[in-house]
Amino acid sequence: MAFFPEEMNPVLLQAAATVSSTAATDIIKMSDYHKVTFIVTTGTVSVGGGISVRQMDSVSDTVASESRLGIDSYYEKTAATAAGFTKTSADSVSSYGGITVANADDSKMFVFEVRGDQLDDDNDCVALSFDDSTWNAALVQVTAIGQPRYRQATPLDMLS
Repeated sequence: MAFFPEEMNPVLLQAAATVSSTAATDIIKMSDYHKVTFIVTTGTVSVGGGISVRQMDSVSDTVASESRLGIDSYYEKTAATAAGFTKTSADSVSSYGGITVANADDSKMFVFEVRGDQLDDDNDCVALSFDDSTWNAALVQVTAIGQPRYRQATPLDMLS
């Protein structure tokens, strides 16, 4: 029998809030994780923009100034009552694969994964960056679910 806290580590990276400019989530230290699944939900999007994954070598780095990590694809759910997710090729966000949230992308969910082996050798931390200064979206929330490399007796701390 599997126990969720031993095999997964959910962390709320950004509580539901208004994003009205460039912003970043908390930083996740990836060294103990095989992969991390990110779940981004939107409320009302007046002005959308790009979401990119940033990689860094320290949790004290400034997210917006760090290099982007491309993703190949993400899954999108258009409404809470929708039957399933649609796989979508990543959008070009400053020449790297990311997610473009469009104006009126209200009440959507975007899901994608980052594996530790995708990061450059000298980086072991990631965060999400809302890249556009014109962002204006209410109730944007980001949750991360870390999958440890090894089963844990107690959950690891994903944030450092």
